[in-house]
Amino acid sequence: MSSDTSSRLRSRKKRTNVACDFCRQRKLGCDNAKPKCENCHAHQRSCTYAVRIQKDRPSNSQINHLKEDNAKLQQTISKLRHELDLARTGFQDQNGVHATETALLDAVDSPEAWTSLARKTDTRPEVDETQKLRLLAEAARQRQLEPINLRSKKLDLDGVEPQDGAMLLAVFWNRQHATGSAVYRPTFMRDMAAGGPYFSPLLLNAMFFVAAKHASGLPGLDERADRRFRRRVEQMLYDPRSPLICSSSITTAQALLLMSDALFSWCDERSLSWHYLGAAVNMIVDLGIHSEKSRQRLGSAEPAESLEVKRRLFWSAFVLDKIQSIYQGRPTRLRYTDNDVPIVFMDEFEELEPFNTLGYARETRTLEYPTHSVSAFENLCRLSIIADRILCSLYSERSADTEAWHLARICQHLQTELSQWRGSLPSHLSVSFDATGRPSGGCAPLPHTLSLIVMYHALTILLHRPFVSGGHLDRDAADTLARDALAHCDGAATQIDAVLRCYKTAYCIQSPPYLVSYATYVSATMHARIAATATQQQQQLAGPDCSLAHRRLRNCLEILTGHQERCHAPRRTLAILLKLMARLEVDVGRGFLADVSRTQPCDISRTDGADEVLHLQGDDNYVQQQQQQQQQQRLSPSVRSHSPRMMLDDRHATIAAAVGDTGSRTGLSAAEPLQFEGEPISSGAMIMMGQEASTASSMGSDLPAFEYDLGELLPGISFDLDPLFGFDITEMEPGLGS
Repeated sequence: MSSDTSSRLRSRKKRTNVACDFCRQRKLGCDNAKPKCENCHAHQRSCTYAVRIQKDRPSNSQINHLKEDNAKLQQTISKLRHELDLARTGFQDQNGVHATETALLDAVDSPEAWTSLARKTDTRPEVDETQKLRLLAEAARQRQLEPINLRSKKLDLDGVEPQDGAMLLAVFWNRQHATGSAVYRPTFMRDMAAGGPYFSPLLLNAMFFVAAKHASGLPGLDERADRRFRRRVEQMLYDPRSPLICSSSITTAQALLLMSDALFSWCDERSLSWHYLGAAVNMIVDLGIHSEKSRQRLGSAEPAESLEVKRRLFWSAFVLDKIQSIYQGRPTRLRYTDNDVPIVFMDEFEELEPFNTLGYARETRTLEYPTHSVSAFENLCRLSIIADRILCSLYSERSADTEAWHLARICQHLQTELSQWRGSLPSHLSVSFDATGRPSGGCAPLPHTLSLIVMYHALTILLHRPFVSGGHLDRDAADTLARDALAHCDGAATQIDAVLRCYKTAYCIQSPPYLVSYATYVSATMHARIAATATQQQQQLAGPDCSLAHRRLRNCLEILTGHQERCHAPRRTLAILLKLMARLEVDVGRGFLADVSRTQPCDISRTDGADEVLHLQGDDNYVQQQQQQQQQQRLSPSVRSHSPRMMLDDRHATIAAAVGDTGSRTGLSAAEPLQFEGEPISSGAMIMMGQEASTASSMGSDLPAFEYDLGELLPGISFDLDPLFGFDITEMEPGLGS
C-alpha cells in the first residue's frame, strides 16, 4: 500500500471520529472548520463537539462464559422435556389414551416450574451493608428512647394510662413473633412520640385489642377493656365523617391485619375476620406494596426504612392469608406468583435479643436464649409459600378433575420442598426431640420456634391426607400411595405430639399461638384413626390407653380444652373430634380434663374475655346475669344451665360426659379420673377431678344431648366431618378405610 493511500485512510478515519454533533447526527461529512464547519454554517447551527465515551467490547472470556451458561440452560431444558415425555409415555401405556394438552401444560406449570421459579425468586437481592447498619443503629436508639418518651409523656396512648399502655405494648411486641411482624417497632414507636406517618390511633387501639387477652391484672384496665379497644377501632374505621376503611394507608392495613387475626383466632368471628383480611390485602395491592420492582420503575430508590416496613407488612399478610385459607377452606388471596417482594429483612436487632416469657406464662422472666425472631419470620414466610402451592394444587376446585398420576407427582415434588425447607433450617430453629421426648441439639424451645415446627408437620399431614383412604383424592390412588401417605401423616402427627408435650411443660397451654391449636387438631384426627385400628381384644385387655395413639389423642383433647378457655375457635375443632371419636368408637376414658393442671400455671388473661368481646352491643345486665349463672353453677354442679350459650363450666362437664359415654357405648372400660396431690392450678378453668368428674358423668351424659347443645353453640356445622381444609363443608366424609 502506498504512503498516499495510507495517509488518506487515516485522514478519513480521523474526520469520521471528530465530526461535530450536527454532522454526526445527520451523517454528513464534516470539514472541522473553526469556529464553524461548513454544514453548521450553512444550516445556522452551533458547531459543538460532545465528549464521547468509548464502549468496551466484550472480551473473549466474557463471551465464553455466556456460551457456557447458554449450554447449561439448553441442557436443563432438554432434561425437563425428556422427563415430561417419559411421564406422558407412561401415562399412555397405562391408560391407552393420549394425555390432553391441558394436562401436559398443567404438568409443565406445576412441579418443574415451581422448582425453577423457587431457584430464581429465592435469590436474595444484594443488601447494602451501610443501610443495614443504619437500621440496626436506629432500632437500638429507639429502644433506648422508649422509656424516656414514656416518662416524659411524649407517647400518644389515646387515653390509656402510661404504665398500662406500656405493658400492653410489651405484650404485643412479644406475641407477634409467632405470626410475623406486621408492625415495625422502631418506626411505630418513633412516630408515636413525634406524630409521624407510621403511627395512628387506629393501629394503636388494634394493638391494644390484640394484647388485652394476654395481659391481666393491670390496675388501669377494667374487665371490659378489650371491648373498649375494639369499639374504638370500629368507630375510627366507620366514622361517617372520614371512614378510614375507605382510603388505603399502611397503618390502616396493619390495623386490619391485626384485627382480622384476633377476631379469627380469639372470637371465631370468621366472616368479619375474612372481610378485614380482604380489605387489608386490597390496600396492600392498592399501595403497590406487593411489587418492589414496579415501585422502583416509577421512581428513585426507596429508603431502607420504608422497604423494611412494607416487606414486613406484606409477608405478615401473606402468612395470615394462608392460615385463614386453610382454616376457612377458601382460596388464597395473595398468590406467590403474583407478587415480587424478597424475603429479606435488614433490621436484625431482635434476632439476638433475649427472649422474655411475657404473654406466654404466668411468671414473666427473661430467658438466656436469643429470640431469633427475624430468622424465624423468614423461614415462616418460606414455609407459607409451600403452603400456598399445596392449597392451590390439592385443595382447589379443579384438583378433583386432575389425573391421579399428575397429583401424585405434584405431591412428591411438594414433599421434596418441605423436606428441603426442614433440612435448611438453621440450627437455632431446628428443634428436635430425643427418645424421651425432650428437646435435643441445644435448640431453645421458644413459643414461636415450636409454632414454626408444628406448622411444618401440619402441612405434611395436609399434603398427604387427601391420598389416605377416605381422603378426597384417593379415588384412583394406588394402595402403595395410600400406605405411604398414611405413614407420612402418622409420623407427622407423632412429631406434633412431642412438640405439644414440650410446649405445655414450659408455657401456658391456654394461650398458645394459633398455629399450635390448629396443629393439635390436625394431629388428633390422625391419632383417632390410628387408635381405631386397634383390635377390640387389645382394647379390652389394656383399656383406653392400650396404644400410643390413645394417649396422644388424649393429650390433644386436653390441650384443645385448655385453649378454648381463651379462644372460641378451638371449640369447633374439639366438637368435631368428639363426634369423630364416637363414629370410630374410640375411647380415651373419663376425666381427661384433669390433666390440664399439669401444664404451666397461667394467669395472663381473663377466662371470659372471649365471651365478652362477642357482645359489644350488650348491656351490663347481661354480663351480670352471666356471672350470676356461673356462680350458681359452681355452688350447685348438678344444676344444668339452659342458657342458649353454654357456660364454661357447663360446657366442660358436658364434653367430659360425652367422651365418657363413648366408652359405655362401645363396651370398653373407662379410665378412672386422674388424681393429683394438692389443688390443681388453673385460672378459671373447671378441672374435672374426683367427685366432680363423677357428678359430671351423671349430668345428661348422652351424646345426642351434647350434640344438641353444640348445635346451639356452633350453628351450621356438620359434626360428621373432620376436615383439615375448611370447617363449613357440607358433604359427608367416607368412613375409615383399610
